Amino acid sequence: MKPRKVHEDVCKDRINTVAFLKVHKAGSSTVMNIFLRYGDSHGLNIALPRVPKPKEDSGSWNYLGVDTFLQKKRLIPIPRNETYSIICNHVVYSKDKFTEILGQDAVNIGIIRHPASHFLSGVYYWHVLDRIRERIKGENDNERMSMYLQHPDLNKRLMHNRMSFDFGLPVKYFDNDTAIDEKLKSLDKEFSLIMLLEYFVESLVLMKRILCWDLKDILFMPINAYSKKKGNKIKLSPDDISNLQKYNYADFRLYQYFETKFMRQLNKTSHNFHEEVENFKAVQETVSVYCKNRTKNQPAEVLTIDETVWNNSFNITVKECKFMMEDELHLLQRLGKKAEKKYHQKSK
Repeated sequence: MKPRKVHEDVCKDRINTVAFLKVHKAGSSTVMNIFLRYGDSHGLNIALPRVPKPKEDSGSWNYLGVDTFLQKKRLIPIPRNETYSIICNHVVYSKDKFTEILGQDAVNIGIIRHPASHFLSGVYYWHVLDRIRERIKGENDNERMSMYLQHPDLNKRLMHNRMSFDFGLPVKYFDNDTAIDEKLKSLDKEFSLIMLLEYFVESLVLMKRILCWDLKDILFMPINAYSKKKGNKIKLSPDDISNLQKYNYADFRLYQYFETKFMRQLNKTSHNFHEEVENFKAVQETVSVYCKNRTKNQPAEVLTIDETVWNNSFNITVKECKFMMEDELHLLQRLGKKAEKKYHQKSK
């Protein structure tokens, strides 16, 4: 897979064969919804996981590989004369496995976030904080967390260099600088873009340019975002960050490397990139308000987005809103059943 570079010229040929690496706790569910919606609306074959049947073991059924590389046996099979176009479910990255499913010309996209915020997101999402409270006495959660980070050991599978693991770095190399260097260099060559959650909108616009997609294609509603109302109250001190950096060394290296590359990519964009980002923010806000305020029992008017230099005029329907806001597992089940029905009809 050869990375596709960002060009200032107007795109002519949209890219339909894409692998998105769904990295744990990095805003990846929101991006996954974008790819599922794109694939579904364009009639593409998505590498979907088999939908479990009643009474069947359904643990982590939505993964294409549970803590391992992509396993074809987990995919809904497609007709022999057809090919897959999109990968976007959880799986450990392997160039060979991705190429086997999508071919040599697919474009790879990934996403990461700062390891400190990534760690805290996992602490809340996987209820690690509850276990820390049970184990460690302290004045408050900040103090307990500081004590914990001196000897972190809970939920290592999901909290110890998980981003690096998702990108294919074996556990035994988490502290090996040579192996990490080699991995970073290979990822640099194999991925056209590794998005930063901290620059989410800019990342989407960059992705739009790389894939030659339309503005409508990258609209989103946040999925699985940790509620601000619940309050992420833990603040990591410099000493906490230092201890976390020792523990999640590979993830800090990964983030530092691709943050630098992302900034280079931004600097290479045309002078009007900022204008395109601002236009997208405005459209995104309009669509977000429309979708959030839609009524369930009354037919809502279609939302029309006017043409700009950055987008053609297009409509957004309540159905599209529901897709963007649909629960991930429910959406995968619905698309999986739809795909099975389509492939079954073709086989007749």
